[in-house]
Amino acid sequence: MIANIVLLVLLFGARKKKINLYSAAATLGAIKAAVYFVFTRNAGLAVFMGFIFAALASGFVFFLKRLDRRAPGEEERVSEYGTPGTEKATFRWEYFPLSVILILLIGGELLISA
Repeated sequence: MIANIVLLVLLFGARKKKINLYSAAATLGAIKAAVYFVFTRNAGLAVFMGFIFAALASGFVFFLKRLDRRAPGEEERVSEYGTPGTEKATFRWEYFPLSVILILLIGGELLISA
């Protein structure tokens, strides 16, 4: 589980290095495939799990990019600052898939083994 968290931190670090986030997600999948191959010596399982982790990481990147975009009617409020608690945060549907993908990326192997 700690290795998964470290890999996610490296995925976020790719943004600061100006690396394409989808290639970073594919690299995460390749690393997980290598780890599975080393521990199981089953190439089919390693490729399958690497593909699953790459797809989950790509989905995570996709939904994070959707959260970064502003809605058409939403404007940036830089000049006026309200008191804390006056601005209401609206629920965005992207939060739900992000939460599910994060849980699966970090603890998905525990769910599979249970």
